[in-house]
Amino acid sequence: MKPGAAMKLFLYLFFCSVAVAQAQTPQQLPLVQAGNFVHLGVIHAPGGLGSGQNSMAVDGNRWYFGCYQGVAVLSVPPMGGTASVISPCSSLPNIDQVHPTDRHVITGGILPWAGRLIASVFVYYDGGHGAVASHYAGADAASLAGPVRVGTDRVGMVAGYMGVIPQEWRALLGGPALTGQCCIPIISRSSFGPSFSVFDPADIGTKSAVPSKMLVGYPDEHKGLGPWDASPPNIYYGGTDQLGSVAFPPGTRSILLTGRHGDAWCYGPGTADPAVVGTPHPVTGLRYCYDPTDEYQGNHGPPYRPMVWAYDANDALAVKQGTKQPWDVKPYAKWALPGMPTTGTNLMRSGFYDPATRRYYVGATDSLDVHVFEVTNAAIQPPPPVEVCGDGIDNDGDGLIDEDCAPAVEVCGDGIDNDGDGLIDEGCADLTAAPGAPVRLVGTVRSSTVSFTWSAALTGGAVSEYVLEAGLAPGLPAYVAPMGLMSQASFPNIGTGRYYVRVRARNNNGQSPPSNEVTVSVGCGNRPRNVSSLQAVSNQGLVTLTWTDPDGCSGTTYQVAVGTTPGAADVQMLSAVGNSTTTLLSAGTYYARVAAIADSGISDPTDLQFTVRQSGCAVPRFRTGLTSLVVGRAVSLWWSPLEPDVAKEDDGVAPVSYVIEAGSVSGAADIGAAPTGRNSSFFTAAPPGIYFVRVRPVNTCGAGRPSSDVRVEVR
Repeated sequence: MKPGAAMKLFLYLFFCSVAVAQAQTPQQLPLVQAGNFVHLGVIHAPGGLGSGQNSMAVDGNRWYFGCYQGVAVLSVPPMGGTASVISPCSSLPNIDQVHPTDRHVITGGILPWAGRLIASVFVYYDGGHGAVASHYAGADAASLAGPVRVGTDRVGMVAGYMGVIPQEWRALLGGPALTGQCCIPIISRSSFGPSFSVFDPADIGTKSAVPSKMLVGYPDEHKGLGPWDASPPNIYYGGTDQLGSVAFPPGTRSILLTGRHGDAWCYGPGTADPAVVGTPHPVTGLRYCYDPTDEYQGNHGPPYRPMVWAYDANDALAVKQGTKQPWDVKPYAKWALPGMPTTGTNLMRSGFYDPATRRYYVGATDSLDVHVFEVTNAAIQPPPPVEVCGDGIDNDGDGLIDEDCAPAVEVCGDGIDNDGDGLIDEGCADLTAAPGAPVRLVGTVRSSTVSFTWSAALTGGAVSEYVLEAGLAPGLPAYVAPMGLMSQASFPNIGTGRYYVRVRARNNNGQSPPSNEVTVSVGCGNRPRNVSSLQAVSNQGLVTLTWTDPDGCSGTTYQVAVGTTPGAADVQMLSAVGNSTTTLLSAGTYYARVAAIADSGISDPTDLQFTVRQSGCAVPRFRTGLTSLVVGRAVSLWWSPLEPDVAKEDDGVAPVSYVIEAGSVSGAADIGAAPTGRNSSFFTAAPPGIYFVRVRPVNTCGAGRPSSDVRVEVR
């Protein structure tokens, strides 16, 4: 198999798309499948642009990049290149009009539209659901005006990604564009899964209240995709999932969203130490979750896989026509994005589809790498259906339900017959017993308002009332507040001090033990003081920065910059929630700068010079998993490490690239070997035949072990 010949693949898919385009109505157009995503390569954004990739857009040769509270304009570089800055980050006006008191606002979406630029913003942590506006518009990034409110639903459902609706669908769906948001904290103000609403960008700046209609969305009261806090997560959505873009490719009836998906779910502080996993945190009492890259308190579930959620526009049309509700719709498919990393931290919140070029730009974890895909509309058959255990549906069409599935287990206290034996909560504790202790108590502070959320235990008796306890020392119940059956509460005008808070559940049979205890600080009204004790520890290029916050105010985040000169951010710029962050660096001397960000302002930065030293030379130790797809004579290959942590360490010691080997028999390379660089995908057109293909990681020290052979048959 010879490498290259990508043009043949594109011509092949082009002629397929022409044939498909003969469909008579938009409702008959094809659905996009995983094989329609062709990985073209990677482009890079320069450092120092702000707190991360929350939004981006491409329009011709201009690349709009979302900063912390503004938009930068970059050039669009050639594949493999780094963009240059056309204009630096602008500042959005009237931030105080987004939320009455919270100024921690982040650019959530960007959309070029009819010679103007549209931008959306969201409040980072809106515990009281207080945001009242979300969208800006202007002639360019430097002249955005607003904000205005879109729709009548909660702002957290629309204040993010945006995309264009193809011309043939606009009259059917009631507008020319989509806007949405998902799974931002507090999640109850957003969607428990992908969401998007139809709106007209021309209304931004011309109407004080912009109309919109939700086509797909899962608000707190209608979690249509199922439980979000299960481990392993359900097939549609889990507590660690995050969404960053929406796209509607012309010539199809598919609405696509990209984001990250976690393979597990756990709530608590993260740790890379297996010995610590499951032990309680000394302050919050929450048990540690395994997460080698994120140590913040929150949702964890590595590895985090870049994913596509695919919806049928016919379902969105049914919502528009009133025959379905937005939360009744489910994705028709979901797949991992080829060629993208599955290790590293963080958000993967950015993406944008350019209808003019059919290119989909997707941000990779917390780096400034952006992977570029072409989305074809060739007719590709979806993979055969697989039985989904526990949903009560014959998914694979063989007349059987849940065949080959493990028997369901009764979940105590949820009021559902989980194992299908006609009994509820059999084998559980006496249903007349006192309730179990509430779990996952979380407290937040905004100015002098303190908010709490918690979840019920799945053990013990039914809850008739929750009671919130607060004291000035751990375990001391100086204040007691009955809460009824509410599982969240906000208290305004709290006096200055540090409070230790728990929640209990009770019924006529007694009171539960306390939940985990959280600490909240009120009265941090002064500008934050500088962080202290900034340190860097390096292990084979994996650098952990730690620091101490002398204030310890609740809700504080930290701006972390790493550069090659003092005060620069040309290597990395990110926002950390806890008092540490970890990044992978090559050998050299670096300068770190950390500042604390609170409602009352930003501290002066604390600087540190540190050196990363690496020694020794070894070939890659990890093996890879290889996947193939054949469409006609077009062959697609993509791969990922089977041991992501080992691969990350190997790459830090000596950068890893890959070689594709093909032979006429298993294990042979008599047909050829094709270096692919650092790409993790390969596409070519091949003559008819049977090939045995494998991928091998290599570095400057030599070649590692190959993957298992994949048999590829081209007819």
